[in-house]
Amino acid sequence: MTPVFGLLAGCLLLVPGALGQSAWDVINSTAAKTALGNLELFKNAVQLSGLIDRFKNETWGVTVLAPTDAALFAALPAMGLDQNTLVQNAALMAPILMYHVFTPGMRLADFAAGSTYKTTLSAASTGALNLTKTGTSVTVASIGSDASITTSDLGAGPNVVHAIDQVLLPFYPSILNAFQRNPVLSSLGVVTAIPGPKFLQMLANPTNAYTVLAPINSAWTGYYAGRNTSLAALGAVPGLTQQLLTYHILPSAVLYAVNITSTPKTVKTLTGQSVTLVKEGSTVVVVTPNGNASVVYADVPACFTNQGTFRSVIHVIDKVLVPPAFSTASDALASNSITTLVSAVNVQGSYSSALTNSSFRGTIFAPSDAAFAAALTNNNINLTQFTSNLENLKKILDLHVTNITYTVAGLTDGQKITTFSGANTLTVNRNSSNVRLVSANGAATVTLNEVPINNNTAVIIIIDAVLVPANATLNVTSLNAATPGAASAAAPSLVLLLWSALAAMLLYAFGA
Repeated sequence: MTPVFGLLAGCLLLVPGALGQSAWDVINSTAAKTALGNLELFKNAVQLSGLIDRFKNETWGVTVLAPTDAALFAALPAMGLDQNTLVQNAALMAPILMYHVFTPGMRLADFAAGSTYKTTLSAASTGALNLTKTGTSVTVASIGSDASITTSDLGAGPNVVHAIDQVLLPFYPSILNAFQRNPVLSSLGVVTAIPGPKFLQMLANPTNAYTVLAPINSAWTGYYAGRNTSLAALGAVPGLTQQLLTYHILPSAVLYAVNITSTPKTVKTLTGQSVTLVKEGSTVVVVTPNGNASVVYADVPACFTNQGTFRSVIHVIDKVLVPPAFSTASDALASNSITTLVSAVNVQGSYSSALTNSSFRGTIFAPSDAAFAAALTNNNINLTQFTSNLENLKKILDLHVTNITYTVAGLTDGQKITTFSGANTLTVNRNSSNVRLVSANGAATVTLNEVPINNNTAVIIIIDAVLVPANATLNVTSLNAATPGAASAAAPSLVLLLWSALAAMLLYAFGA
């Protein structure tokens, strides 16, 4: 070794980072702040999660795809989280952070044109990132999200940092996300759009706790062929399609395959109807009245929690499950947990037979139990008081029934609906996100598509409020107080009776 070279080598050994920067140094560098603005949230997450020592290793030799602050802020509500819960449970976020790291350190020029798959250093997922380079642009596809490299090649030496505009997710943040991103569920993703925006909003909720039985693509091919139907035909009947889809969703405790045994387990679906899960050998089988299906891929997680667990699980099945048709309105109402309306109908009596008659044709606008509870609470009455004035009750029920079968998709803004309360007693108010029914004394929002009865010859449409016509009121106590009833009429009759009895006694006593 020459003296000059030896001196230079010694100097390099004495200067930390002279041979290269650690990933932590790069993230903290002035160059990074100048180029990116800030990576403060990512830095804080690395520090709080206990990963800082790994990020400070100058010889680690990694590529870090670092989400900007804006990307992290945007990702939190999509996962049903907030900044406080993220900080409180930072250690559980380490696998997500490591999902943004892979070896070796690669600069933009090192990526080959087209797609390159990289396995990350995360223990949370074996799924590789798919990096696609087009010209000088690089996009990154993860399991639950896509991102683009917005600033590249930060750092010197073996550790390279690229800033990205989205957080990479090693899981599906919602059930809808799984349907739309998992390639074996692409047909299901298309069908899921048919019921409309409210159904999509429900599936997109990251806080859902469901067990989902998701038909694989080939299952839909078999369904269309076996029933001589098509995607277009499903599109024409969004209510029936919604019922078909919700029959695959179990609103119960998450059932992993390990929890399903050879002892049959019967569980309710979102339609209110039941399916049975049983393990035959090593295969989980779903048993229904209209045919069985087998689970081909089990335990796909979705809907992340701040405890590092998942609220929902998806089992991919090989058949489409077909729900039994509702034969009466009573069946459809019971399956959708509509009990207060049924109680009111049975007390009043006029529509009791319609609920149980399979030949009923028309639409029942059915307030949910929560809608009735709110109406009763707001008027400081109970159900017994609400149903005590049968004439008033009949007027309210009349407004909720029509002999025309409507579909939610077919209702148009400004449309007038004739009910048994009278002509044009409801008006449809429709915008891009909601369908509302407006009456003389209030309005209600349609919660989801219609529930079909007897192949759409009749339907129930569930609404979030009790509709009131012009000639009725929910404030039954004030109505009874303003209108003398049986109690006020009974008082003079009792007085007359007492006087009559007294007169008879006097006559008897005096021998008249």
